This record gives sequence, C-alpha cells and structure tokens, in this order.
Amino acid sequence: MKQTRKDELIGCFPITPPEIIADMKEGDIFGRSRAANFCVFLTNGHELFVRCYHKYSRSNEIRESQRYVFAKDGFCRYGLNDEGKWKAMSFREPVFYTGAYYTDNSYIILNAEAINNSDMRYSRVFEWSNSSVGVISFLRLYCKHPNIEYLIESGYGELISVSFDYYYHSNPVDVYGGIDLKSNDLRKMLRLTRTEFKLLQGHEDMFNLYIKYRICREQLPGLKSEELLEIADSPFYAYELINCSKAAGTTIMRMFRYLTENNISAVIYRDYIDQCRKLGYDMHDTAIGLPHDLLAVHERYSEIIKYRQSEQDKQEFAKWFDVRKIFEYETDELILRQPKCPDEIIEEGKALHHCVGSYASRHSQGKTNIFFIRKKSDPITPYYTIEVSNTYHIVQCYGYKNNKNCEKPDEIKAFEQEYQQYLEELKHEQQRNKRKSA
Repeated sequence: MKQTRKDELIGCFPITPPEIIADMKEGDIFGRSRAANFCVFLTNGHELFVRCYHKYSRSNEIRESQRYVFAKDGFCRYGLNDEGKWKAMSFREPVFYTGAYYTDNSYIILNAEAINNSDMRYSRVFEWSNSSVGVISFLRLYCKHPNIEYLIESGYGELISVSFDYYYHSNPVDVYGGIDLKSNDLRKMLRLTRTEFKLLQGHEDMFNLYIKYRICREQLPGLKSEELLEIADSPFYAYELINCSKAAGTTIMRMFRYLTENNISAVIYRDYIDQCRKLGYDMHDTAIGLPHDLLAVHERYSEIIKYRQSEQDKQEFAKWFDVRKIFEYETDELILRQPKCPDEIIEEGKALHHCVGSYASRHSQGKTNIFFIRKKSDPITPYYTIEVSNTYHIVQCYGYKNNKNCEKPDEIKAFEQEYQQYLEELKHEQQRNKRKSA
C-alpha cells in the first residue's frame, strides 16, 4: 500500500458505535476480569477498519491504542506519535499494555460480522481460527496472499500457523515453507504430483499427513508414493526408520514392517540398539537385529547391563538430587517423585518388567531424568515410570511391560497432559530467571 493511500485512509476510520463502547465497559459479560483488550471491526466502503482498545481494571477507562486497515491494495497499522496524532507504523499484532514484564495482549473481537461487508469477506479467517489469536496477522497475510483461502477450504488450514511468544505476545502468522502461494491450483500449491495428490485426498488430519509425507519424500527418495504415504500415516518418522534400518543393516521398508507388525515403538528399538552396542553384539545378524520377541530380549539385555554403582557415580547422583526437586509433582490421586538412589531405578525396572534400569547411569550423570508415578493410596508399589528431558519435555511414560498388553489408563493420560503443562511453566520460569540474572 502506497504512503499516500495510507495517509488518506487514516481519515476514513468510522466512529465506534456507542453500544459497542458500552459492551466493552461491561467486560464481565465476556467471562473476563474487568481489564480486557478489544479489536472492533468496522467498515467504511470496502475496506476493513480495526480499532483496538484497552480497558483499565481500576478506572474502567477505555483507551484506543492502535488502528489497522485491510484492503485489496494492502494493509497498514497506525499508532499514536509523541504529539498524539495517528501515524503509519510497522506492522505487528496489537500491543495494548506494556506496563509490566508479562502482560496479556490477547484480545476480544467485537462486531466481527463487519468483515462480511469488506474486501476481507473471503479470507475465511474465522474458519481458520476459533479464537482471536493471530487474527490481525492472518488478515495481513491474506492481503499479501489471497490464495490461502484455497488451503483452508480444502482442509489444509493448519498449514497456516501462528507463532506464539510467551513473553511479548507477538503472534506472527505464516505459511508452511513448502507451499507455492503464487499458484491458484491446490495441487501445485502443495507441490505434489497427481498421484501424490490423489493419495492424500480423503484422509483425516490432512495437515499432519501432508507435512510428514513431504518430509518422508525428501528423506526417503528411493521409495514409492504408496510406501511413503504408508510411513507418513504411521507413528514413525523418516529419520527414526533411517537410523534403525542402518543399525540393523536392513532396508527401510523391512524395518518399517518389522516394527509395525510387532507393535514396537522407535523409542524401544533405539534403546535396544544402545544395549547391543554396549554388549558388542553384531546387529547385522538378523537374529539380533530383528529378534522374534524383541521386548523379551530387551528385558534380558537390561539384566545383563545391570548398572553397578561406583562411589563417584553415587556422588553424582546426590548432586543432582536437590536440583531435581523442582520436577516433583502431585495431583489428588497421583504423586511423582524422584528415585532416592540408583538401585531404586533398577528395582523399578524389575518390578514393572521394563528397561528403565539401563537408564540409571544417564540419570546419575544428569543427562536425563527418571521419575516414579505412584498412587497416593499405595505409594510403595511401582505404577508408572516417566522420563523427562533436560529441555522440560516428557520423553516416555510406561507401566508394566511397556504397556504391551494394555493401554494407559485415562488417569495417566490426564496426568501426562497436566504434568507437561507444569513443565512448560517451569521452563518459562527458568528462562525468566536467566534474563533477570543477565
């Protein structure tokens, strides 16, 4: 959009209707606290105008902080200069209040139906997102690339993603890098052959399938389209199959069939590879690389590699014990605690018949973190074992025999989700502390 056009449009902003101002002052009707942020959609001709307001909790004052305009020929954001006049500024998501280190810059959209009378009526922004997160940035992207409408209409809307900044609430919206937004043909936009395009049609969750298919096609160039789709539609990733097949000296598809037919996860097989290397076994021997009952062999190897503690290892374990206290967690029914000594990790593996005993050394050295999940009603009996990375993510969580013969109970699934959220909070707390120290 040319500067003369931007200067012209600043004088065309419609007045916010009194009834909308009244709605903003009655913030409680939105289920929010009294302080809130609002983006009001308005039209004057075919352009879509957006006026952004912040309502203060104590005074109930409504203050306009910035404005936006979206049209066929471009977009613009306006802010107040030092003289209190509106001026075209660089584009970003609305920032309503910056008086504290962490501020909530999310917003409520009012008068959203105004978009239907503007140049943005075909953007499908509210089909792409059921919340207000990134809506303003999405409209900017639509002005630049109207063809994103085809992605949303065809079920590929998640290829348009929003990046969320925890601290500054900056929500830039962009499209997955492999998309050709210059084309009007969906197949060409996705950069797929006719065969590939037909294979992907009709699948649920087309976004994730498309992403995995593209990655598989790049990393596994020797496979047929049908084989690539089969892998992409499975829990396995291309890099996992590459590493596993190389270790066993077999082909990608043979490894894929072996893991799939025997219901073996890549995590388990990767740990099995480490065991074989420690024991000096030749995995290119089919009997070792592709054993008939891998889980039974895996358990037997865990016993062979049973961790023996040295005085130095025990000191390392004690050093990390206090550091890991922040990871301890509990709910109404369950408690997560760390092992009190390395031998307790080995006993955990014996009781639950899984391989956690082989992780004792890495846990002692601080390379990973092993914790026990116990029922509060029976805190002594092993129930589930969980591994957490040093980047605050759950790596794996297994019960008896790695859940080979049974699924995880709902209480464990709910606990994992709640605990991962707690880990995210810990991670952000650590980042804040580092920034303060710096």
